[in-house]
Amino acid sequence: MGGNAVASSFDPQPFRRRTNRRSIVKAAGAAAAASTLGLGTPLLRRAHAQESVKDQILAIPGPGAGAPSEADIERVGELSLNTDKQGAFEGQTVVFQGLSNAGFHVNVFRPISRAWEEATGATIEWIEVTQADSYPRMSQAFATGNVEFDIIEGSGGWEGEMLGGGYCVPMPDSVLNAPEYDYDDIVPYLQSPTRTWDGVTYGASVDGDMHHFNYRKDVFASEDLAAEWASSGGEGDFAPPTTWQQVQAYSQFFQGKTDPDGLPTYGILDPLARSGGVGTYFFFSRASSYAKHPDDPAFFFDPETMQSKINSPAFVRALQDMIDAIPGAPPDQQNADLLKTLGDFLAGTGTMAHWWADIGANEYASDQSVVQDKVGFSILPGSPDVYNYGTGEWDTIEGNNFAPYLAFLGWGLYVTTAGEERGVSEAAWDLVKHLSSKDISLWMNVYPSGMNPSRESHFNAADWTAGGYPEADAQEYLDSIADSYNHPNRIVDLRIPGQGEYWIAAEDEWTRAISGELSPQEAMDNAAARWEEITDRYGRDAQRELYTASL
Repeated sequence: MGGNAVASSFDPQPFRRRTNRRSIVKAAGAAAAASTLGLGTPLLRRAHAQESVKDQILAIPGPGAGAPSEADIERVGELSLNTDKQGAFEGQTVVFQGLSNAGFHVNVFRPISRAWEEATGATIEWIEVTQADSYPRMSQAFATGNVEFDIIEGSGGWEGEMLGGGYCVPMPDSVLNAPEYDYDDIVPYLQSPTRTWDGVTYGASVDGDMHHFNYRKDVFASEDLAAEWASSGGEGDFAPPTTWQQVQAYSQFFQGKTDPDGLPTYGILDPLARSGGVGTYFFFSRASSYAKHPDDPAFFFDPETMQSKINSPAFVRALQDMIDAIPGAPPDQQNADLLKTLGDFLAGTGTMAHWWADIGANEYASDQSVVQDKVGFSILPGSPDVYNYGTGEWDTIEGNNFAPYLAFLGWGLYVTTAGEERGVSEAAWDLVKHLSSKDISLWMNVYPSGMNPSRESHFNAADWTAGGYPEADAQEYLDSIADSYNHPNRIVDLRIPGQGEYWIAAEDEWTRAISGELSPQEAMDNAAARWEEITDRYGRDAQRELYTASL
């Protein structure tokens, strides 16, 4: 989540600063100031020669060096610093609320921002929230008027509340047109509709998101398992699955088997624990190709009535699939959240996972990964049939129905109206520009940070070799992301007020079916009823107008 990541190996507590850091940072700040005067110092040329900066930072820490240390991240911030506001914000404090997710996000932003703090004189106060608390904390702050933060790291799915509610301020031209921000390099769906409201840009993307499919290449290349598959009557060749039906068949087949390393072979890893609504993203991935008809742009609601679709046979089938896959999963999978699932896959447990792009981002650059050279990538699996909500029938699709899910719509940085009222919005936007700049964003993709590709320039596979990725593997990984972003039947995530409430309500109910308390149909009927209540509370007509516009 994108936007999410497995634990880093470095200690999140600040390292002791090097004694010469301030002189380095002040010099970088002076170089940036000199650029406004047309001066050309050697340091200026280093700091502003984009390819040179890119090459320098991608070499930190370099192939085979493991996860970046905090000192490494500080150095990236120093080399990438580009501000003409040296000393301009002396005495100001900018409050940043962001995700503290297993050592990433804020724990990367913090050291990468120290050079900016020293150059500008500003101080950053960090409010850290967990994945499960991130939406409720944001929603409560805006609803009560107690907005303590000047910058919020938020999902594109929350923009109905953040932007539609008037709680954030538009991006100024000084950021939008800055060469180092390079707005035109951002992938199209993160230029609009995401990060915008009523045609005005508000948010700066630091992350792009979708769920894609990850599988163990070594397992599906095993001749012994292929022979067992054939002798057991398995349908078709033993090969990476392309449909959810094949995923289910393999999850059943792998029970009691061992992988090429002699370890137990498990099937699909579904995050099944309650986690503040986050698990619902994975449930919708499971339902994607069953429920998203290529002739119907609407996935979540009927756009004519705003009646929820989530208790239709497509979503019920997906929930039954998740239940049926549990016997082929690792022990206690019912209590596994997204981070447990990610960590398990990187540690060699499980053969298939539908996740944000963080598995690939951690395959080579994380100290926790033991699956180097063993992971393949594709768009989410399809289905030979898809539910037609209009007719109430299942339609057969030639060549299978595929529907990649742009889950979460990526993390973005937004400056709040409250920050503007406190007089720190100029400093806040300058910090946002630093954190979302082209060079820094590339580095945060190549090395584990919880960020996934959000710019066209992130799709150059050759750049990823700096982090130890074989170029062919990087290309396959990036292609699966690009194919998801650009697919004609993609599902653009929900982006209306109350999005987080809808997700939590759904998770509360489908997890009851996972535990056996309710049948899948009962669970989804309950979830649909709760969605109707949320829609009525926000105003059915208003929600319908916003949802229809988002399609």
